[in-house]
Amino acid sequence: MKRVEQSSRFNEVVKVFERYGFGHFFNGNRKMSESLQENPEKRLQKALKHLGGGFLLGGIFLAHRVDLIPNSYCKELSRIKDNGPVYKFEYIEKTIIKDYSRPVNTVFDKMWEKPVESDTLTQIHKAKLTNGEIVFVKVIKEKAIEQVKDDIIIAKYLAEESNDDRIKEVVKEFSEHFNKKKTLRAEQTFLENSAQAYGSDYLPTPIEHLCTDKVLMFTFQKNKVKSKNQYASIQKEIKTIKGEIILLIIGILTTLITIGIKGHIKNMGGLIGITIIIVALMIGIQSKLRK
Repeated sequence: MKRVEQSSRFNEVVKVFERYGFGHFFNGNRKMSESLQENPEKRLQKALKHLGGGFLLGGIFLAHRVDLIPNSYCKELSRIKDNGPVYKFEYIEKTIIKDYSRPVNTVFDKMWEKPVESDTLTQIHKAKLTNGEIVFVKVIKEKAIEQVKDDIIIAKYLAEESNDDRIKEVVKEFSEHFNKKKTLRAEQTFLENSAQAYGSDYLPTPIEHLCTDKVLMFTFQKNKVKSKNQYASIQKEIKTIKGEIILLIIGILTTLITIGIKGHIKNMGGLIGITIIIVALMIGIQSKLRK
């Protein structure tokens, strides 16, 4: 553990936690230079964002764990956005070549250098396969993976030093979570299982034979389940509209026939006709309100 304390990253972590008012968790004698006017939830969020890497990911992880930390902390940590640094295209290209064990031009006709998205651990690029299909390529940043591993070692060290069982549990849970997520296989499984998902016209669908631990290739396909549900909904609406129209026609005809025979609507036939018209209009209003 001596090596941990001697690393520049360890010193940076300690200084940032001290600055934001959490130094006393690890060593009561350490000074706190940051103004403590803000609540601890806000200060923790700022500290984790400041540190980035594994600490930022830890904050995002904790945002959904009300079983580990108070809800007020979860709410504040949910504000953290994972907008990671953009890695050079050459680095991304080398990762793909290494993982596929073949030149990139044997897979892609073209690959756009500017990423579509970049977070702490991955980067997404748009590409066109040699068969002309447009795809998206999500690539692991191996350097970032190593940094998060180092950050977890530091976090474990600080947790032991704190003698706070809550902190130890948080670090343990995040470490286990990261071990499951440090390759893209888990995400591939998630995308495959979400094929029945609702809420989107198109779903990301992995191209299985081009997916590895470090490269996730996917395209977007029409959400058949949503399309089917939309079709069923339209059919139901058509039936409702037909029913409204038929009722209106019956009501109007009944009223008109009554007026033609009696010269007025102040009789049972007229009242029945008006009632049918009102019912048809009410059904139409209710169906519109439900939308």
